[in-house]
Amino acid sequence: MATGSSRARRSPLISALEPRLLLDGAAVATVARSITDAGAQPEGPEPAATSVPAAPDAASTAVAQAPNPPDIEPAPGEHTLQPDAPLDSHLPVPTSEDPTGQVIVVDDSVPFADELVADISPDWTVIRLQGDRDGLTQLAEALSAHQDLKAIHLFTHGGEGRLQIGATSLTEASLEAHAGVLRDIGSRLSPTGDLLIYGCDVAQGFVGQAFVNALARATGADVAASDDATGSAVAGGDWQLEAATGPIDAGSLQASIGDNTLTSHSISIGQNSPRLYWQGRAESSARYAQPFTQDKQTAYYRNVWRSFTYTVPKWLWSTENRTGWYQTTETAYWNYGSGTRYGTAQFTLPTSSFNMALQTTGLSRDSRGTVETAPYSVVNFALYRGSFNPGNPMANLVMGNRQSMSTSLSMTAAYGRLEAGTYIGVVSFDNFNLWDNNNGWWAGLNYNAEQMWGSFNLTVTNLNQAPVWGTVTNPTVSGSGVRSFSVPWSSVYDPDGDALSITAALQNGQPLPSWLSYNANSLTFTGNPAANTAPLAIRLTAADGQTSSTKDFTVSFTSDNDAPVVAATIPDQTWSGSGSFSYQVNAGTFTDSDLSGTSFTYSATLADGSALPAWLAFNTATRTFSGNPPANASDLSLRVTANDGSGQANATVFSDFALRLRNNNDIPVATGFAKSFAEDGVLSFTGADFALADTDTHAVGGTATTGTGKTLANVRILTLPAAGTLWLDADTNGRQDVGESVQINQEIVSGDLLKLRYTPAANWSGSTSFTWNATDGIAYATSAATVSITVSLVNDPPTLALSGGRALSLRPNTGNALSAITVDPGLTLTDPDTPYTADAANYDTILGATVTVVDSVTGNVQSGDVLAGTGISGRISVSYDGGSGALTLSGSATAAEYQQVLRTLAFSSTNTSNDNLRTISIALRTKDVTIPTVANFDGVDDYIETMRASIPMGGDWTVSVWVR
Repeated sequence: MATGSSRARRSPLISALEPRLLLDGAAVATVARSITDAGAQPEGPEPAATSVPAAPDAASTAVAQAPNPPDIEPAPGEHTLQPDAPLDSHLPVPTSEDPTGQVIVVDDSVPFADELVADISPDWTVIRLQGDRDGLTQLAEALSAHQDLKAIHLFTHGGEGRLQIGATSLTEASLEAHAGVLRDIGSRLSPTGDLLIYGCDVAQGFVGQAFVNALARATGADVAASDDATGSAVAGGDWQLEAATGPIDAGSLQASIGDNTLTSHSISIGQNSPRLYWQGRAESSARYAQPFTQDKQTAYYRNVWRSFTYTVPKWLWSTENRTGWYQTTETAYWNYGSGTRYGTAQFTLPTSSFNMALQTTGLSRDSRGTVETAPYSVVNFALYRGSFNPGNPMANLVMGNRQSMSTSLSMTAAYGRLEAGTYIGVVSFDNFNLWDNNNGWWAGLNYNAEQMWGSFNLTVTNLNQAPVWGTVTNPTVSGSGVRSFSVPWSSVYDPDGDALSITAALQNGQPLPSWLSYNANSLTFTGNPAANTAPLAIRLTAADGQTSSTKDFTVSFTSDNDAPVVAATIPDQTWSGSGSFSYQVNAGTFTDSDLSGTSFTYSATLADGSALPAWLAFNTATRTFSGNPPANASDLSLRVTANDGSGQANATVFSDFALRLRNNNDIPVATGFAKSFAEDGVLSFTGADFALADTDTHAVGGTATTGTGKTLANVRILTLPAAGTLWLDADTNGRQDVGESVQINQEIVSGDLLKLRYTPAANWSGSTSFTWNATDGIAYATSAATVSITVSLVNDPPTLALSGGRALSLRPNTGNALSAITVDPGLTLTDPDTPYTADAANYDTILGATVTVVDSVTGNVQSGDVLAGTGISGRISVSYDGGSGALTLSGSATAAEYQQVLRTLAFSSTNTSNDNLRTISIALRTKDVTIPTVANFDGVDDYIETMRASIPMGGDWTVSVWVR
């Protein structure tokens, strides 16, 4: 073997391995008593010493001795070995390997693992694999301290293309899932290192060869394995590793495993079936021999020769076959009575259509009377449906086997078809037929008969392994619409090769959301996630028909919003005429597959994105436009936008339409009003007095709330008021000038209405009106309005006037007295209210008058001056107070009556020393009028032409009237 160099791993190819039969002494200690020395093999059988069954042990008392069996001639050339002769002295091949650089790995699936390990020399490194977790991981961990190993010897249970390692069942299909740990294990070997697998049938057939090749590739090692039963020769096995993928430099080992083989026997119902491993053994604590004297028993026995053939190396380049011979006694007991002994085990098959293969081991008693399990036991096994009745062993019988004695304790029952249900497995140790090479039957009578039995332990172990999951990445699904994501089938496999069914649900046990479908054939998820869907925690469950395993992963969604779309365009609209309009956008205008019952939010703008005009409103909740278009409004291009609320870039969609506006000005309505003021006053107006109601919300242009088409523009005067003048104070001088009178149909702009005046006739009171119409700048109101004017009556003071054309000249001579002179017998006293009211008591009644005379220079009363008048009896009384110079007229009377009295007013003076002018004043008191009317007479050089002189005096007199 080359050392110190690396060897490139080649693609393995299965090939036959040199047959070896490597048995150590411990392995076949029980066989050595009956195997001939191969090196001294006779040319023919020689006579063998006869033997009879040994006497029963101490426990078998009161049993009659059986007669000696007849002598049997041995085959020519046969030799008899001493029962306890060591095997090594009879084997022509070496039985040990140098343990340097080698490790032995024993899997717990081997039932005799403890015995096997106990038999290994302490020079060897031994690794035990526990059956409750992944064996590959255990092995990799255990080998982490090793490098450049020459060989790894793995003892485990196997099958065609399969081997058990810890809790993992390794097949070609599952190698990929364990690729990393397999590479790690292979890296612990030297470039020429070998992996030797001791397990039944691992390389058997095409499946086994493919598996071994694949395992070699995965580990980078030369792999050797067996294509048949591996184990004890007496159990039908051997230690030959018949197949290899390359040169195997390490020698094969063999183990002391009694009558066992490294194989698994199973009940199979096909690809989806559970795997049941049946192992029947007698418990060591339960086996015994018990004599029977009550029932008749027949003992069968004979001595026979048996042989076996094995291959040994002859020279470096060749081999030869050799045959070993041994002699044995066949013995069995037939129980005819009620003393039948048997063991039972109950089990349940959960599924129908099982094909069953069965392996059992039984009990025997050797020639020395020792009860043992190997190697020459014979058993009957029977399978019963429901129950077993030892008194009627044919009842409920499904299948059974009757096996002759053989060098192999492994027996295979006939295949049968089973239904699901409860079964009883029965093993017994009597009722056997014996068979020999000559097809002859031997019978004898054993008077010291004893029944051999043990409690049969039928272990039905569920060897079905749960499906194994590899890595499942957490996918991120991006994009809108229906999306799909899949989990590759390579993420899961079944170690037993069972077909799998994969189901999917949420990790909290709830079903997938309704929008997400799952295809169990392709492991594909398909659906249209709603916008901003939260990550989904999904659990996949892989089931092989009996067991299951799960794999959790989380799928995230990005850019998952489905853009809303226009399902139906918005039709163009026309609003024709005055007043308000509205239009509701159809709810089906937009659709969105994401919405799942929720609603859009809506907005509206002009088509260019600018805001709607002030007069036009859009209700986002009802999708309704409403408004009162102003006069002469232009057509609008409107845009309605739907937002699905996702917040993503494609959350909105819009639809544009035209809104045509025709004849939209609202006709205004003029509203009349009323004004009132006192007589002799002037009535002023403002623009606010002329109310024009216009239901347009905005003026022309659609932005302002005042202006053309909305508010008062002009007023047209249709009729004029009576008893006065309607005029415009154009120059705002406060008086009516020429050309300022308003004419019928004259239009007054709204800004000039504050200059509009109405002046009633002098002293006129009463009601009058005028009519008008108005326009908003587009159209006049459909009907005229009226302004009602009320001029209220004012209680005017009486008017006193002297006779026209008279002049008063008074030039008194000093020292001359003045006789009584009538002031003005033609004066007039009138009340302006008399023509306008019949309420004389309130408007044409004088309560009294006071007439005074004073020196116009000093303002004092001059002694000697006298005023006098003639009253009216019962109406007006007259009295004079010389000290005050006052003539008092008292009584409620009309102006005409007071005129009558005042026309008799006379002045006289006896004062001869004062020739100053005199002033006569007349003060009238009227009801509700606090301003007196006074006539003042004073002497001046001139005379007032409007006065007719009535005082023939040598001086001038002036009469003046003042009103307070």
